[in-house]
Amino acid sequence: MLHVLRAHKNSKVVWAALTMIIGVFTFWGIGVGIDAGRQVSDVATVNGRPVSQVQLLRAENNLVQTYREALKGQFTPELRKGLNLRQRALDSLIDREVLAERAEQVGFTIGDQELRDSIASNPAFLVGGRFSKDAYLRALRYASLTPGDFEETMRKELAIERLQNVIWDGVSVDEQAVRDEVVSKEEKRVVTFVKVKASDYTMKVPATDDALRKFYDANVARFTEPERVRLEMIAYPANELPGIAAPTDEEISAWYDAHVADRFTKQAEVRARHILVKVDEGADAATRDAARKKIEGLRKQVRDGAAFEKVARENSEDVGTAAQGGELGFFSRGRMVKPFEEAAFSLSPGEMSEVVETPFGFHLIQVEEIHEEKKQSLAEARPDVLDAIRQERGKEVAASLAREDRAAWAGGKSADEVAKARGLRVDRPEPIARGGALPGIGTSFAVNNALWDLAPGSVTDPIDANGTWVIAKSIEKIAPAPKPFDSVKEQVETAYRLQEGQKLAREAAQKLLEAAKSDGSLFKAAAAQHGSVERSEAFQRGGPFIPGLGAASDLKEKAFALSDGKKIPDDVVEVAGDSVVMELAEVQAPSDDDVKKQMAQVKKSMLEQRRGGVFTRYLQELKKKAQIVVDRQKVDALPSV
Repeated sequence: MLHVLRAHKNSKVVWAALTMIIGVFTFWGIGVGIDAGRQVSDVATVNGRPVSQVQLLRAENNLVQTYREALKGQFTPELRKGLNLRQRALDSLIDREVLAERAEQVGFTIGDQELRDSIASNPAFLVGGRFSKDAYLRALRYASLTPGDFEETMRKELAIERLQNVIWDGVSVDEQAVRDEVVSKEEKRVVTFVKVKASDYTMKVPATDDALRKFYDANVARFTEPERVRLEMIAYPANELPGIAAPTDEEISAWYDAHVADRFTKQAEVRARHILVKVDEGADAATRDAARKKIEGLRKQVRDGAAFEKVARENSEDVGTAAQGGELGFFSRGRMVKPFEEAAFSLSPGEMSEVVETPFGFHLIQVEEIHEEKKQSLAEARPDVLDAIRQERGKEVAASLAREDRAAWAGGKSADEVAKARGLRVDRPEPIARGGALPGIGTSFAVNNALWDLAPGSVTDPIDANGTWVIAKSIEKIAPAPKPFDSVKEQVETAYRLQEGQKLAREAAQKLLEAAKSDGSLFKAAAAQHGSVERSEAFQRGGPFIPGLGAASDLKEKAFALSDGKKIPDDVVEVAGDSVVMELAEVQAPSDDDVKKQMAQVKKSMLEQRRGGVFTRYLQELKKKAQIVVDRQKVDALPSV
């Protein structure tokens, strides 16, 4: 429960921020360097409504920035190309124009007051909980928009939202369908099984030179050295460079003042226990009343003398902490949802809260211990401040030296000359493949990507690689090449034996399966063939993992297709290279109470899915009737963002 509370803290704020991003910047975005004086042409039209190159570049840029921020160095040029972000951005803009036109046709117009209310409540424009005109204009300047442009586009978005809500209002979910979905999700199955291991057969496989040669020739791609690059590299470790000026007392004091809150202050924290009675957010009034009565009864038990820890262990519905008497450990502000946090930090040690309501249900909280906020003095923090300033200055010096040396290296000096002048060394590692580790650096996607984009003989720009600045030169790109048979013979033999061992294991399992179907019992067939029958733990439909068997999604699918009339499947199932024969042993249906607890949440989820599907189909039908013209030549000719 603790990790759930932490993960969902300030959920309304998070959703408000997402709404701001989606509602403001998805379509308009940040400026992408298009000259405002240059004539803007259209890259597409939707029933005559234009989609301009500016709109497309902004939308594409937003997608690029979103992926880059999420994936960091893993957002490679290859991945970006594969995602085809420009086309995705264009598709989104076309969808928007189709929907905006339909909203106009059905009469969804947005009045001035509704527009003002929407803008005034947008979290992007709030300061201290109130609308700020300065924040509004600042955000629009950042997005390269005039108020008129933004407000007109906002009218479109609100109209589209109203159209969407009308479509959604016509979508419902039958209660029986919800119940069936809950039962399907919550039902558990138990199987008995025999695992025929490939490892029991691998060493029985005859591995002649002729067989291995044939296997190697048929699978040569498995024994091929990937494309690699040979390089020279100079690293500038920030903490080892000369010429870094020592900070003055004034600079030390100023740096301490700037960072005292986030670096040198230990936040106040409390250690607490809690009792939870769960309530789904969509629960009806009767369910909520029953849960509140239950938690109030537990509170009375504690007030009457029962140990909070004992009541929590016996009654709390937080499976993560109930066994520990509700123990949550220490936590500081900002780590729990707001109502829980406010209640916990208002208590004294040994004191119990009133009933606290959060999105997860009703809680009782008892604080065990309090650690007050503690700040390190400047004298105490001084060694850390000195080290941090030196690191910052070291990085600045490293970046500056790397820029100078890159110019000298690219201008004709050798790597050794450049490095020697700085008292550094040149690293010449073995040729590396994509994603390979660099000496002293480790894996750096930024350096790897730069090297693979370079022509041999070129030098990278300075790159911050995991805190160390680096410049590198691509010496040679080595094409993929098969490794000689003799050098990989042991690997070939291992792979060959594994493949053939799996075949033999499957053949043995198939014989066992046929015997089990003939006998009507896996136990009988296994006993006759001296096999060992195991029993799985109960497992549900969701997820690929089965206790005792591991990741076995195919086995799960087959297990849930079995019934009392057919307990043994038609096929052997492969699990991690081994072959498994199974038989349905038990079906565990959820109780009515369990089904009722899940109904509200599952109904909400099913409704969202159906609404999404209906609206997608609605949009597709509109697009079929729309006249959409894309100038592919103009789209492809736009500059990269």
